[in-house]
Amino acid sequence: MLSIPNPYNGNYRLLAIAPIMLILVSLFFIPSIRLGVEFKGGTLVTVATAQEYVDEAASLSALRNAGIEVSTFKVYKSPSAAYSNIVEIEIARSPQQLRMDGLKGSFFADAEEVSRLEGAYQANQSGSENYLQKRNELEKEADEIFAIAATGQKASDFDNINVLQREVSAAFAKISEDQKDALLSSISSVITHDAISIEEISATLSTKFIEKAVGVVFISTFLVIIAVFLIYRTIVPSVAVLAGAAADILIALGAMGLFGIPFTLASFAALLMLVGFSLDTDILLTMRVIKRKEGHASERAYDAMKTGMTMSLAAIVAFGSLFALSYITHISVYYEISAVALCGLIGDLFATWGINAVIILDYAKRREKEGHTGEEKPIFTGIFSK
Repeated sequence: MLSIPNPYNGNYRLLAIAPIMLILVSLFFIPSIRLGVEFKGGTLVTVATAQEYVDEAASLSALRNAGIEVSTFKVYKSPSAAYSNIVEIEIARSPQQLRMDGLKGSFFADAEEVSRLEGAYQANQSGSENYLQKRNELEKEADEIFAIAATGQKASDFDNINVLQREVSAAFAKISEDQKDALLSSISSVITHDAISIEEISATLSTKFIEKAVGVVFISTFLVIIAVFLIYRTIVPSVAVLAGAAADILIALGAMGLFGIPFTLASFAALLMLVGFSLDTDILLTMRVIKRKEGHASERAYDAMKTGMTMSLAAIVAFGSLFALSYITHISVYYEISAVALCGLIGDLFATWGINAVIILDYAKRREKEGHTGEEKPIFTGIFSK
């Protein structure tokens, strides 16, 4: 078996140069990350066609000339014998759709308030000025919606707020169907399709996705911080573990910007998996170097590196297989998960055994010089001891 020399016997601090450079390069590419449909809103159209050849450039140009704001247009061979090609079209929200998203949210929020004011007004004839003002604003929004839907209706035709809400909901449904029919007509003029699916995500829903994602990140980070401090009970090892996880995420995000991997729910899930894997290798390193006492600290770090790299290589092989499968099946979820995981795992090799190992070794050697050989004490021992 090939033996790797112990890199921690010499000037091991030089090992931190490569991961630091990777992080700096990653910070440059992170702003280039493209948001997926889930996070920015839009429409994802998947077309299965028996056409032997789909001219990607001509089709893209024709759709854009028809007024469709195509973000991406992908053509690949169908894994099924029933079709020749699969076409994936990602369409951004048009200005009209964005306006409709805003109108939808504001109308129903205003309708709820007007309904409340109307009840108070009818009960004791109070607040008439405020009620009439809000009712007028609501009717203006409804008239704009009816005009876009081309229904010929007017908000003043409906005295009852509940009836007005029902008619506006019907107008929104008509607008959505008209837009879908126009989209299908434009696609049909360019591609002969045998099967087609349309997935639409509004700006409101994409905002909720972002809020949920941010919430998950904050909760998971909080739990990780608590767990790490409970395990080590000292500042330096705990900070090293958290820094390693942060470095993995930054490197993975930089790779997403560099290679054009979109930020979707699938790639977000892969980033969360990387946090867990990073904690595995970082805790392995820290436990071996700090908690164990046999041999020198550099030898314990080297022993941990051999075990950790075996774990990382096994994971790289597994996700590499998924990455290869994504090219065969052209399943975007497989590609996004495997590509992000591979980039993060490779980054973890540099971050854990470069940055983390340097921090932990410096800490361990400093403790050895100071004569600390016992178990770690809680960080608050000095504060609460008499």
